[in-house]
Amino acid sequence: MNSDYIDTTATETRQSGSVGIFFNGTLEQRPDEAIMGSQIASEAFVKAFIKYGILNRYDFFAAPFREDAVSHELEDYLQKEHIAPEKVRIYGYGALTGKGDGHNYTVLHEAGPRFQRPYNLRGMHADMRCPITFTHHTFSYADMLHYWFLPLLLADSQEYDAIICTSQAAKIGISTILNHTASRFEAQFGAGLKFRGRFELIPIGVDTDLFRPRDKVSVRQQLDLPAGAFVILSFGRFSVADKMDLLPLLRVFQHLVRDNPHRTLVLVLAGTQRGGYAQVVANYTATLGIERNVVLRPAPTEDRHLLFAAADVFVSPADNIQEAFGLTPIEAMACGVPQVVADWNGYRDTVVHEVTGYRVPTYWLKCDEDLCSGAKLMPFDFDHLSLAQSVVVDPKIYAQYLQALIDHNSVRQAMAAASREHALKHYSWPVIVHRYETYWQELAEIAAKAPSIRYPTADYARPNYFEAFQHYATQILPLQSRIRLTPAGRAVIQGREVLPTYPGFTETLNPTVLLRCLLRIQKPRQTTIPSPGILIDEIAMAISADLQLHADFVRRHIMWLMKYGFLELDADLPHSAA
Repeated sequence: MNSDYIDTTATETRQSGSVGIFFNGTLEQRPDEAIMGSQIASEAFVKAFIKYGILNRYDFFAAPFREDAVSHELEDYLQKEHIAPEKVRIYGYGALTGKGDGHNYTVLHEAGPRFQRPYNLRGMHADMRCPITFTHHTFSYADMLHYWFLPLLLADSQEYDAIICTSQAAKIGISTILNHTASRFEAQFGAGLKFRGRFELIPIGVDTDLFRPRDKVSVRQQLDLPAGAFVILSFGRFSVADKMDLLPLLRVFQHLVRDNPHRTLVLVLAGTQRGGYAQVVANYTATLGIERNVVLRPAPTEDRHLLFAAADVFVSPADNIQEAFGLTPIEAMACGVPQVVADWNGYRDTVVHEVTGYRVPTYWLKCDEDLCSGAKLMPFDFDHLSLAQSVVVDPKIYAQYLQALIDHNSVRQAMAAASREHALKHYSWPVIVHRYETYWQELAEIAAKAPSIRYPTADYARPNYFEAFQHYATQILPLQSRIRLTPAGRAVIQGREVLPTYPGFTETLNPTVLLRCLLRIQKPRQTTIPSPGILIDEIAMAISADLQLHADFVRRHIMWLMKYGFLELDADLPHSAA
């Protein structure tokens, strides 16, 4: 840990308790895919709790097809950070349905916005009475009223559940939209809905060991930036539809270049892109005649911490309702780089005006009636772009603030020092982890005193696959059907043939269970005569009891073995339609 940060949690003794966290790992990144801040934040969140958390155990629940990836990712991280592996356990979702200790958590937490998963898990256990918390990310899209806000109102929320809001702006926005959705739903359908949980304000953290002040001359040499220039950095997704319009910033920068003929000014615009907006920025740079002063890096970068450390000032003229917190200003802050940002959304919480940087006034007016009326028909980027185009980030004041930092080195240095101190005090991951775990304990105490809950058994969203689709099959096998081993199945037992595998195999099937099914039917003596039949359910119930598995899970294994010809029915069935 960096020497100028004192970890206040390091001296605390480990507390009893465990947290179940839904996490699907880092999404694989294509070279041309825009990196979303939510991906970065979710990964950092999980690793911070593994490293700095003081609870006894952290269980991670991974979706099918992601379980192996999550296991490898977290195991590599444990090894890299020299963390005891027993602190972390990983479960696939399938294991949660019959998990014996699946209801003794201090809290269930969703690392992203998909709150349905912890609610579904809690609802499966009649005696589970633990808080549920989850962290929002973007909540501005119109269709989220149907697939996020309405399900949240329908969820069996309790007084000890909480939405973790990353900024005051997000807290107000989510509460406002929830109330809007509830009131309109009641007016249309006559049903009163309410989210009974809490709203807690805890920001996203930053790795203050990675994002830290560095020698600018050395870093600029690594990045091929001029050592003596005044470097202004903007880092964020190149997207005018759901991030920010950079063209007004280029106009401000053009005036700065003109007004500072004896200074070398460089504007670095970095980040991934969507929709080809980076080329628009490049073309407009040429139109303004400042292409020699602008460096474009529209691609994924693993060295963004170096880019921040190389800058003299960080800028972000955010103008989009998609932005709820804003991670990049605190990354700049941690690197000791003053921030000049739009007075918009979460930036209002993080950037301390005239202390760590400046917040540029923004102006807006009500001009959304047509967009609200047509929101269910139009794509989100049309609405978001239309609204962003009406948000003004005062260009004159933007130029004034930047000019002040160009002119006054002492002011810039004071803001740099204050930025680093502020980031360490409020946004370093040990601080954020401590806030979460303190709050979790508070919620757990409330839950312990709350009356017992009987969760609804009639869940409208619970599917009934077999009832809905059984007519697809030619014939439905009774559970009392007899099956027997085939020569191919015997070859697997004897090691002369291996079971085939494919992507998704280990997420849905367990090789140990498959082999146990075959062994259960195997006749003790060697013979070329087919093994006598055994009841499907006799095998399923026996293996289910032995391995503490759901019987239907075992039945699917038996059917798979029949599918591949390792088992067969003891008597032929007619092949006509049922």
